[in-house]
Order: sequence, then C-alpha cells, then structure tokens
Amino acid sequence: MAEDKPWFDAKMKAAQCIDPHQVSFLGIDFQTRLLPAIHNSASVCRQASRLIEAAELLSIPTVLTAHCPDKLGGVTDQIMAAHAKVVHKQTFDATASIPKAIISPAKQVVVFGCETHVCVLQTVAGLLRSGDRNIFVVSDACGTRTLENHVQALQRMRDWGVSIVTTEMVLFEAVQRPEHPEFRAVLSLIKQ
Repeated sequence: MAEDKPWFDAKMKAAQCIDPHQVSFLGIDFQTRLLPAIHNSASVCRQASRLIEAAELLSIPTVLTAHCPDKLGGVTDQIMAAHAKVVHKQTFDATASIPKAIISPAKQVVVFGCETHVCVLQTVAGLLRSGDRNIFVVSDACGTRTLENHVQALQRMRDWGVSIVTTEMVLFEAVQRPEHPEFRAVLSLIKQ
C-alpha cells in the first residue's frame, strides 16, 4: 500500500476543482489591433466575455493585461468590465512586468487570452515559477494566429501540470451547486 501513495497524492493534486473563494482570473492581451489576426477571435472573445461576466457576478478578482498598448491598442470593449483591473506590460510573461500580488493574490489562477503560445504560455510559466498555485488555462478562451500553435501550447502547459479546462467547466465549478444565489445568472451565461 505504501508504494501506491505517491501515485495517489499526484492524482489528488491533479484532481482539484476551482474554488470560488481562492481563485482569481487573469485575461491576457485581448487587444484591438491583435484580435483581427487571431484564429476564431469572435468565439474566443465570446468565451472570455462569459468568464468576465461570471467573475463580476461572483466577486472573483479579475486582471486584464495589455501588451505594449501603444502598438497593439487597448483591451477590446468586447470583454472590458468595470470590475476588472487593467495593467500594461512590456514583456510576454506578465509576471515579469507586474507584481504577482496584483496578477494573482489567490491560490488558484484561471488564465485565458492571446496568444496561447506566447504571452499566455510565458505568463503561466512565470506563475508556476513564482509559487505554489494551481493554474487553470481555459482552452476555448485562448487564441493564436494558427491552430497548431494553440494546440501545442496547451499540450506543453498540460505537461507542466496545468489544468486545461473549458469556459463551461470554470462556470460550473465557480458556482459549485444549483442552490448558489447566482446559479441562474451563471446558467444564462452558459446557455448563451
């Protein structure tokens, strides 16, 4: 039995769900001049918008980044929210430009954005290096110019132990039960 314990511990760590009391959301570079080049950008923005609306309903702290906004433009109005904090960065890894207390004060971080294989991947690597956090990357709310880069980046992060999730997974885990006071509002986002 003792030989089975390391396997069990690894599986339990990997089997974590999002805890709405210990999570923050991090949206990477949904910028006006970048989005036209992103494969399936309308769908990616729609998923990101659902996440941000749910975060507002559930009082989940949310940070949105803008990479070199003088060149790539500001955060698109499609996902902008009054409660989200917008921070500018000059490096692909947001943790290199922004103090980690601003990016993620929580033990869990839900990450989504553009481009999956550049700023999302390098920010996730920075978050993993900076401490004991569980990272969730929302596959359908991330985008790249090419599908191949998106797929490879998700696989690489999965290999690092990051949980790859979908928008609906995040929304259902954030409310946890049908009796949650905001369940109906979140359910309407799911049905959009």
